[in-house]
Amino acid sequence: MPHIQMPVAPELGREFPGIVGPMTYRPETAAPINELVNILLRGESTLTRGERELIATHVSWRNDCFFCQTIHGAVAAAQLDHNASGPGGHTRKAKSSSNRGLDKCLGGFDVVSTSC
Repeated sequence: MPHIQMPVAPELGREFPGIVGPMTYRPETAAPINELVNILLRGESTLTRGERELIATHVSWRNDCFFCQTIHGAVAAAQLDHNASGPGGHTRKAKSSSNRGLDKCLGGFDVVSTSC
């Protein structure tokens, strides 16, 4: 079977995890992929960054990529934190109506437990 030897991360003692390995192996392919990801996840949108990360978590789960699912899930959980303290120590709440709509769109996908 054909095989590409991926770069080893010295600090890990093994290949880079997830998509980082192929991106390290062929850096010229990483630039357009990173540009696309930055536009989709951080560019102007009607969705919040947390909602977009939640969608990325679901896509990663569907792609069976535990590494990407974990990273996007952690960012989504942080971005959509309903009990985080805002300026002055006040508790802020995420907009429940937009989260309910996204939850319905994703079929009840739970980012924190990464289960469907």
